[in-house]
Amino acid sequence: MYATPPWEPTAIKVTTVNHAYWWQIGEVEDWPVRWTVQLAVANDSRLVCPPDVRYVGEIELAVAELTEDAHHLPSGAAGTWAREFLAEAVTAPGSGVLVEELDQRLAPGPAAAVLLHRMYLADAWRGCGLAPALLSAALRRFVPMARLAARRVRPADLAELVPGLTRVETESAARHAARLLERAGFAVWNGVHVAGLHDAPHYGRLVEYVTGQELEDAIDSFFSTDTDDGDETPWSECS
Repeated sequence: MYATPPWEPTAIKVTTVNHAYWWQIGEVEDWPVRWTVQLAVANDSRLVCPPDVRYVGEIELAVAELTEDAHHLPSGAAGTWAREFLAEAVTAPGSGVLVEELDQRLAPGPAAAVLLHRMYLADAWRGCGLAPALLSAALRRFVPMARLAARRVRPADLAELVPGLTRVETESAARHAARLLERAGFAVWNGVHVAGLHDAPHYGRLVEYVTGQELEDAIDSFFSTDTDDGDETPWSECS
């Protein structure tokens, strides 16, 4: 049973922001790799959302060109796992060609990968069942740029992301993050959750969320009841 969203879910707006230095003016090698996807409620003439629940959350990610050596990916852009994944995913550094096993699993697309770093939902929006749909919708913005999206969610990866968590907390967060990614259409390859951004099943999963019963129930629930706040841990409480 999902919690009631604090506002109408269809009013959530997705905004993508890239992070680049002012002197990066368009050369391929200067393309920004760090992006933030901001999720917030957009007011309209019918309803004005209270300020304390307008902020829904954000997703931090990096876009890595497969034609570049993985070691060129800035440290901290997506975590240490990202370089390891890229080294295993391509046939040779900077080749832009995926290894055969992975290549056969994915529909053709640009030679780049979206590397998910962090997903955070504000307390009031947690437990509402919207996280997979919001993640899928955010990734659709990167279809023209990349062929696949990936995230490794081992306990050690989440301990790196959120220092100070206990072993039990990181293991729980890893299980929760894996379920979230799988609900968003990701599947495990070589220990990493991967989704083909140009694959029909990935787009179909988003369509299911947009037209499905879960979203309809969330909208109905908003117009009938309220919800409580939750805790603050990236990935572990997103649902």
